[in-house]
Amino acid sequence: MERERAYEEKKLHGTNCCCWDYRSPYWWGDTGWATALLQTIAITVIPGIIGGLLGLLFGLGLVLTVPDDIFPHRGWFSFDKTVSFFRSLPFIILLAVIAPVTQLIVGTQIGMVAAMVPLSVAVFPFYARQVQVKGLTRKGRSSPVPGSD
Repeated sequence: MERERAYEEKKLHGTNCCCWDYRSPYWWGDTGWATALLQTIAITVIPGIIGGLLGLLFGLGLVLTVPDDIFPHRGWFSFDKTVSFFRSLPFIILLAVIAPVTQLIVGTQIGMVAAMVPLSVAVFPFYARQVQVKGLTRKGRSSPVPGSD
């Protein structure tokens, strides 16, 4: 607060109050550039990591439970349909649908931390499909659907 007052006084007296000064209130605070930059990095990296881990788990589930594989299971169909459903769902609809879950997990539906939940859920099916395709390609299959090689 005192720093902002000092900058206001400099403005009134005509001295240079450059927005490129790192001590400037333009950089820090709720509306500062540095704060916005750090929040942008956090909201990109953290959901990417969480979505990547969820995608890795779902992708491994897709690879391992496919019929005629290590753990053939009927659950493959539900894994596959879940990934396909979330991949085709537009983000704004996902944001509205998952809002109550975000409220339960984070305690709010608004803000940077609350936005990380739908971003993580939106990212995981893409990672899962990449893990599935890469895993089945390494096993000698060209398609994730058994029998369509």
